[in-house]
Amino acid sequence: MSAISSILSSALSAITVRQSTAASSVANVDSKDFKASKVTSPENQGGAKGQDRVAISQEALDMVANLTDFTATIAAVKSADQTEKKVFSIMA
Repeated sequence: MSAISSILSSALSAITVRQSTAASSVANVDSKDFKASKVTSPENQGGAKGQDRVAISQEALDMVANLTDFTATIAAVKSADQTEKKVFSIMA
């Protein structure tokens, strides 16, 4: 796996964790003792942090942002794959 593929794979994993966390918060919005979590990057304090309440509007925005991030990352994966194929065909 190339360095670019590894980075993009990590990005997709992070997006998946963020989306799963948001989905869990939305699914448990009416649960009495549920504490919402928020995923942050390691550069920004790291890990999932508990919150007292689920803010549905914020969760919806986070889910849309995750979709945008996912779409952009998949486009980057496709671009990297095409570039790698072109480089290999030139080298062959």
